[in-house]
Amino acid sequence: MFVVTTKAWKVFAFKGRQRPDADTPLYVAPFFNVWQNGTICVGSARLPKGDQAHNHLAWEEAFFRSYFTHPNIHTPRGLTRYRAGPFALWRDLLDGRLSRFPTRTLVPTGWTLRQAFEAAVLEGDA
Repeated sequence: MFVVTTKAWKVFAFKGRQRPDADTPLYVAPFFNVWQNGTICVGSARLPKGDQAHNHLAWEEAFFRSYFTHPNIHTPRGLTRYRAGPFALWRDLLDGRLSRFPTRTLVPTGWTLRQAFEAAVLEGDA
C-alpha cells in the first residue's frame, strides 16, 4: 500500500485480500530501502512527474524498478519476523521455497491507514 503526498512517499503492508479502509492496521513493508515509518529511500527511483504524478501505477513502477540495496531498519525483527531475517525471506520467496507470502512475519507499525495518511500529510507541512 502506497501513501503519496506532495512531500512524502511511503509504503506499508496489510493483511488480507479485502480492499483496505481507513481503519485497516498497517505493517512494515518488508522491502529494503524502507524505514520503520514507511518512508521510502528514493535512491535510484525515477519518480513520476507531471501528469504521471497522479497515476498510482507510475508510483508502483517507480518503486519496483528501483534498486533494493540495503535494509533501512537495523533492529532485529524490525523489518520482518521471518526466522532467518529479511535476506532469507526474499531469497526463499524468489527461489520458490514459499508458496505464499508469510503474513505472520509482518511487523506491526501500530498505525491504521488513516493514521499513516495523516502522518504523511503532516510531514509535508513540516
